Amino acid sequence: MNIPTLFEILKTALYVGAVGYGGPAILALMKRVIVHEKEWISDEEFMNALSLSQILPGATGVTLLGYIGWNENHRRFASGLLNGYF
Repeated sequence: MNIPTLFEILKTALYVGAVGYGGPAILALMKRVIVHEKEWISDEEFMNALSLSQILPGATGVTLLGYIGWNENHRRFASGLLNGYF
């Protein structure tokens, strides 16, 4: 697992937010980028985060990025991910 910097997280969230079309398609893009290309979390961790984010209120992509950011390095990364996504 690679430990991302705040700049890498913000850059990735900006990319996903700008390129992603929305709906379920953005989740596949997030998985490709975060799990396969960047290797920030494992596939199992991503699926657990996805299942948790689907039961929480709000957009699934936003809650998924928030969970991943919180899991990686708490508040600083979560805010970086969410700010970059919007």
